[in-house]
Amino acid sequence: MTHGSDTPPDPREHPVEPGGGPFDIVPLSDGLGAELRSVDLAEVAREPLRFVHLAALLRRYKVLLVPDQTLGSEEFLALARHFGPVEDVPNPRAAPERPGLIRLGEGPYGMAPCDRGFHVEASWREVPPMVCLLRCVETSAAGSEMSWVDMAAAYRRLPADLRCRIADLRGLHSMEALLPDTVDPDHLEVLRRRYPAAEHPVVHTHPETGEKLLFVDAFTTRLLDHGSGDDALRDGDLLGRLQQQAAAPGIRVDRWLTENCVAIWDNRSTQHRAAPGEHRFERIRVVGGDVR
Repeated sequence: MTHGSDTPPDPREHPVEPGGGPFDIVPLSDGLGAELRSVDLAEVAREPLRFVHLAALLRRYKVLLVPDQTLGSEEFLALARHFGPVEDVPNPRAAPERPGLIRLGEGPYGMAPCDRGFHVEASWREVPPMVCLLRCVETSAAGSEMSWVDMAAAYRRLPADLRCRIADLRGLHSMEALLPDTVDPDHLEVLRRRYPAAEHPVVHTHPETGEKLLFVDAFTTRLLDHGSGDDALRDGDLLGRLQQQAAAPGIRVDRWLTENCVAIWDNRSTQHRAAPGEHRFERIRVVGGDVR
């Protein structure tokens, strides 16, 4: 990850222990997710050393939930920029006065987050975001349900022979896979020209942790072998089987996000899904690197 300060310390030089460091850390499972308590993210955005610890925690836990935050939209953007440049592309839900901020939900917040399946945020881009941040602005009393899946664990749980079969395959990812059926045809054609389908390896290596990750999600429309003749592509159920790995037991965290909660996740090593509901979110994507 890159950081907003001129010469930031390297997060890898700061080992993280549960309950240690400047944050009160509550792991959400054996390996995926942690809740940070008694933390003011607005202060973290102003203090590079505290951010370094936050970034190290994200590397370790992949998903961080931080409840009871009072930061506004500008402070939210400032926090995101510590991870790297924020994505600022044409989007009907973008806040024009705050480039990089996307509004999700009802009314002025546009359409709700995608709930049609587990997915990598914008895997249909040639360069998907590396980190995503979500701020819960308003929700029902029960909160808004979000789920994340550890795709390193999903890959490890595949049988050895299947891991060999998919090692050199690539997947085609298209945003059309999750668009609602009611999208206007003319608008759909504009989207196709602006965001053509992207090709990514089915298995990629995390650039910081070195973990092997399964990179097949709900946006993946088909598998490619580029002339290798691999029998795997003649298995009509293979794509569905790989997509179903996101539903494997024991590698998933489900949480209800309450008002003023901030969620931060590593978009390279997880998939996520948002349940439908009455809520308003602000979302920021941090520009990523090549998927290899």
